[in-house]
Amino acid sequence: MLLSCNNAVSETESLTERARIKQLGQAVHWPGKVITVTRQQLPEDAPFPFNMKQDWVTDSTYIRQTLGYCERVPQAEAMQQTIAWQRSHYPDDIRQSASAIALFDEAYEDHWINQP
Repeated sequence: MLLSCNNAVSETESLTERARIKQLGQAVHWPGKVITVTRQQLPEDAPFPFNMKQDWVTDSTYIRQTLGYCERVPQAEAMQQTIAWQRSHYPDDIRQSASAIALFDEAYEDHWINQP
């Protein structure tokens, strides 16, 4: 049986954060727009407790070649399963979420949406 190899252990081809968010948005039929800004463009008091100074690079070649690892679920299906699970396990208090959305302020969002 031939299995489709995608990206559960480590992606064979990495997406940027922007591309990943767009992909997720398309999967949930989100009509929104992804806007990228630099840390320097945000106001000093912007809530942003993440350290984005490091790059995360992974390589799954060894496990794929040595063990013959291959994902059993295609990436698009895995994303749909994850979305379904997340929707059925929504946190009671969004502030308990590790998501950046839990920290975002509508005033900052409105500022960037209305930029030319």
